[in-house]
Amino acid sequence: MQHHAYGIYGELAETVPHAVEFIERTHGIVHAGNPDFEVSTYDTFSIADARALTARAALLPFAGDTKVFIIATRRIYGEAQNALLKLLEEPPSGTIVVIAVARATILLPTVLSRLMPISFDVVLQTKVKSQDAQTIEVTKAAHAFLRDAQAERVVYIKKAFTGNTVKPHILRTNSTLFLDIVEMSVYEAYEKTTEVDVKKSLREGLEDIETLRGYLYEKVTQARMLFEHLALVLPIIDA
Repeated sequence: MQHHAYGIYGELAETVPHAVEFIERTHGIVHAGNPDFEVSTYDTFSIADARALTARAALLPFAGDTKVFIIATRRIYGEAQNALLKLLEEPPSGTIVVIAVARATILLPTVLSRLMPISFDVVLQTKVKSQDAQTIEVTKAAHAFLRDAQAERVVYIKKAFTGNTVKPHILRTNSTLFLDIVEMSVYEAYEKTTEVDVKKSLREGLEDIETLRGYLYEKVTQARMLFEHLALVLPIIDA
C-alpha cells in the first residue's frame, strides 16, 4: 500500500539517497531531471520554511500527476512541525512528503503518528557490510542487549564501564553507533505494537535515549547511570 507521508531516521548523508531510491521504487517516480521531485536540506527547518513548503505543495505539478518533497533537516522547530500537520494529514492530491531527520525523537508525537517510517534496515545492512568487523560487533551487541532480560542488561552495562581500561569495552568506544541501533530498533517496535502499555514504555524509552545522547561525552559515571536506567525501562525487544 502506498502512502503520502513518510519519515526516515538516521545519518542524512545515508538516509536521503535511500529515501529517493525508496520513492522511485515504490511510486515509480524518477528523481533525475524531474522538476516535481524536490530534495531540500536545511540546518534548521523553521515555521517560514513550513509555510513555504505548504505553498509549493499547493501548486500543480510541472509534469505528470505527482509532486515529491524530501525535507532533510538537522533541527526542526516545534512550531514548524505543527505548521506541517495539515499538509501531512490532508496533502493536495498527488503530493508525497518525506521528512528525514537524525532521530525519530526529534519529531513531535503528533507528527510521528502521521508518518509511515521508511525502514532503515537496508541502509544499516549496507553500512554494516561495508564497514569493519568492529561495526558488525557493535550491531550484534546492540541487538543482543535489546533481547536480554533487564537484569542481564545491567550486568552488561556494568562490565562495559568497569572493565579493562587497556582494552576498553566496545560500548564505551562505540557508544553513538550502539545507541543509534538501539534507538532505531526501539522505534520500529514502537510503530509495530498495538499494546497501549508497551507503546507507552517504548515512547518513554525513546525520550530517555534522547537524554542519554547529551551525556555521552560527559562524565563516564553519568553515562553509565543513564545506560543502566535504559536497560531497566526498555521492554525486551526481538531485534
